[in-house]
Amino acid sequence: MAQTTDYINLSQTGSIAAGKATLCGMFVSQLGSAPTIYIYDALSVGGTQIITKFVPTAIGYYPLGNVNAHTGFYAGIDGNPVVTFFVKQSD
Repeated sequence: MAQTTDYINLSQTGSIAAGKATLCGMFVSQLGSAPTIYIYDALSVGGTQIITKFVPTAIGYYPLGNVNAHTGFYAGIDGNPVVTFFVKQSD
Protein backbone atom coordinates (compact mmCIF):
# COMPACT_ATOMS: atom_id res chain seq x y z
CA MET A 1 0.00 0.00 0.00
CA ALA A 2 1.63 3.25 -1.16
CA GLN A 3 1.37 6.41 0.86
CA THR A 4 1.89 10.00 -0.12
CA THR A 5 2.22 12.97 2.21
CA ASP A 6 -0.06 15.81 1.24
CA TYR A 7 -1.06 19.11 2.75
CA ILE A 8 -4.10 21.33 2.65
CA ASN A 9 -4.50 24.92 3.82
CA LEU A 10 -7.76 25.88 5.52
CA SER A 11 -9.00 29.04 7.21
CA GLN A 12 -12.59 27.84 7.53
CA THR A 13 -14.43 24.55 8.02
CA GLY A 14 -13.65 22.00 5.29
CA SER A 15 -12.43 18.61 4.16
CA ILE A 16 -8.83 17.57 4.83
CA ALA A 17 -8.86 14.11 3.18
CA ALA A 18 -11.31 11.46 1.98
CA GLY A 19 -10.87 7.76 2.71
CA LYS A 20 -8.31 6.04 4.91
CA ALA A 21 -5.62 8.50 5.94
CA THR A 22 -3.23 9.47 8.71
CA LEU A 23 -3.13 13.01 10.09
CA CYS A 24 0.47 13.79 11.08
CA GLY A 25 0.21 17.36 12.30
CA MET A 26 -0.82 20.91 11.60
CA PHE A 27 0.95 24.22 11.22
CA VAL A 28 -0.91 27.31 12.41
CA SER A 29 0.43 30.33 10.52
CA GLN A 30 -2.17 32.84 11.72
CA LEU A 31 -4.21 32.68 14.90
CA GLY A 32 -7.22 34.81 13.98
CA SER A 33 -9.65 35.68 16.76
CA ALA A 34 -10.33 33.00 19.44
CA PRO A 35 -9.28 30.11 17.15
CA THR A 36 -10.80 26.69 17.74
CA ILE A 37 -10.27 23.53 15.68
CA TYR A 38 -12.30 20.30 15.74
CA ILE A 39 -11.24 17.20 13.79
CA TYR A 40 -13.72 14.53 12.64
CA ASP A 41 -13.33 11.04 11.14
CA ALA A 42 -15.96 11.92 8.58
CA LEU A 43 -16.62 13.71 5.31
CA SER A 44 -18.62 16.44 7.04
CA VAL A 45 -19.32 17.87 10.49
CA GLY A 46 -21.25 15.38 12.58
CA GLY A 47 -19.12 12.28 12.24
CA THR A 48 -16.92 10.81 14.96
CA GLN A 49 -14.94 13.57 16.66
CA ILE A 50 -11.27 12.72 16.95
CA ILE A 51 -10.22 16.05 18.45
CA THR A 52 -13.14 17.56 20.30
CA LYS A 53 -11.66 21.02 20.81
CA PHE A 54 -8.16 22.28 20.06
CA VAL A 55 -7.27 25.89 20.82
CA PRO A 56 -3.91 26.89 19.32
CA THR A 57 -2.15 29.42 21.55
CA ALA A 58 0.79 30.28 19.30
CA ILE A 59 1.87 30.22 15.69
CA GLY A 60 3.77 27.01 15.01
CA TYR A 61 3.68 23.29 14.25
CA TYR A 62 1.51 20.98 16.35
CA PRO A 63 2.32 17.25 15.96
CA LEU A 64 -0.72 14.99 16.20
CA GLY A 65 0.97 11.63 16.68
CA ASN A 66 -0.24 10.04 13.43
CA VAL A 67 -4.00 9.91 14.04
CA ASN A 68 -5.80 7.45 11.72
CA ALA A 69 -9.18 7.92 10.05
CA HIS A 70 -11.28 5.34 8.25
CA THR A 71 -13.79 7.61 6.49
CA GLY A 72 -11.65 10.73 6.04
CA PHE A 73 -10.70 13.87 7.92
CA TYR A 74 -12.90 16.93 8.22
CA ALA A 75 -11.99 20.08 10.16
CA GLY A 76 -14.40 22.35 11.94
CA ILE A 77 -12.66 25.72 12.25
CA ASP A 78 -13.86 28.77 14.18
CA GLY A 79 -12.14 32.13 14.66
CA ASN A 80 -10.41 32.29 11.25
CA PRO A 81 -7.00 30.76 11.98
CA VAL A 82 -4.92 29.79 8.94
CA VAL A 83 -3.94 26.13 9.28
CA THR A 84 -1.95 23.74 7.09
CA PHE A 85 -2.78 20.09 7.78
CA PHE A 86 -0.27 17.36 6.88
CA VAL A 87 -1.83 14.02 5.97
CA LYS A 88 -0.69 10.67 4.57
CA GLN A 89 -3.32 9.24 2.27
CA SER A 90 -3.42 5.47 1.70
CA ASP A 91 -4.18 4.10 -1.76
